[in-house]
Amino acid sequence: MSSVSAIQDLPAHNVTDRTDSPPIIHPRDDREIDESEEPEPTFIYIGEYAGKTAYFNPLRQSIMLGDVHGDEFTEDAYLEAPHAESLEDHIRNLIDTAQQNDVEFSLSRQALGLLYGDMLAEGEWLPEKQAKVYLLRTVFGIDRQRTAIVMGISPSTVDSHLRAVTPKVEAARNLTGALHDLEEMV
Repeated sequence: MSSVSAIQDLPAHNVTDRTDSPPIIHPRDDREIDESEEPEPTFIYIGEYAGKTAYFNPLRQSIMLGDVHGDEFTEDAYLEAPHAESLEDHIRNLIDTAQQNDVEFSLSRQALGLLYGDMLAEGEWLPEKQAKVYLLRTVFGIDRQRTAIVMGISPSTVDSHLRAVTPKVEAARNLTGALHDLEEMV
């Protein structure tokens, strides 16, 4: 399956309508990230699943399901994906599990950005980290700090990836536009 058809096959209507930006939950501390340091592991908001909030737990390598109360999260259950090798594999497992069990779910903008970025990289259209940073920052409007946390990189590395990928995306837009114009002429 090509990256384009894989992206088109994702349920686009299943984007969470949650507007309060669930908190980024830190297992150990709540410090601001300095430009030079890697962020602490965090629980990453994935979306909603069967009426529960879904967070990825990088320490346990599973998606936790539960309720958010202020800055606290109470876990009720978790979704395991024994063969998952990445966060994106866990997101795909959540989608597959929900669809197989006819469970309502929605994905966060950051989960979609990571998933679509992974697909663009699989199609060899863009380097993986550049694709994810571009989608998170530019397409899905995730701020610099949250992008750094979700990606597990420093904020300055987010900036570097964005600077590197922007001309590539612009060149692709220009090529697509030129090809479209040529097709219209023929």
